[in-house]
Amino acid sequence: GLQKAVEGFSIFVISYYALGLLNYVLTAAYASGLPIEPKAVTGWSAPLVLIGVWMSTRWVRKRFESED
Repeated sequence: GLQKAVEGFSIFVISYYALGLLNYVLTAAYASGLPIEPKAVTGWSAPLVLIGVWMSTRWVRKRFESED
């Protein structure tokens, strides 16, 4: 119930901040002369980041559940 709702919200929050950090890095790379479009790369990376964070939280939850 509530635990799953909080977990789902956490996945979005972690992904949001991870994408923000990625955008800072890509913006710096672009400013340094790399031929990339930071917003486009960040946008295309969003599904991968969401899936990665979701898989990581599932892995952590399973590890904790197996210890109980």
